[in-house]
Amino acid sequence: MGESARYRLQIGSKKMCGDLLRLGVTPGKTKRMSLPKIPPQHLPHFVRGYFDGDGNIWIGYLNKYRKTPTLVVQVTFTSGSKEFLYGLKKELRKVGIQGGALYSPTTKDFCRLSFSTLDALKLREIMYNKRPKLYLKRKKLRFDRFQQMRE
Repeated sequence: MGESARYRLQIGSKKMCGDLLRLGVTPGKTKRMSLPKIPPQHLPHFVRGYFDGDGNIWIGYLNKYRKTPTLVVQVTFTSGSKEFLYGLKKELRKVGIQGGALYSPTTKDFCRLSFSTLDALKLREIMYNKRPKLYLKRKKLRFDRFQQMRE
């Protein structure tokens, strides 16, 4: 499927539509959805799930042509809704994540929330500290690789 592929779910049952609306499903919400209320004990699971679905981890060097390049890690979350990412940033502040840059290109239909090394490592702690059973292995392994590279 190409970049222009679109998908649509159409439900013909009025009862099912009503049930979904009562459960909080909002039609066409991609651009205007906000962060749902997340009980504090579930925040690590929510963040990890969102990271596994719409997150990215990048490891690389800053100033790589200098005598002592700096190894960094960056975590980015992507969404069609700037409001959603702003809400996520606000929730993460409550658990000690102080940085985070929101980026919304004017020519694209998405937004990004990025965290650099110190906050990225705090995110790692939040997402994996309690040894969860469900996570995307390849993304966790990138964090582990970064830790090994620093040692």
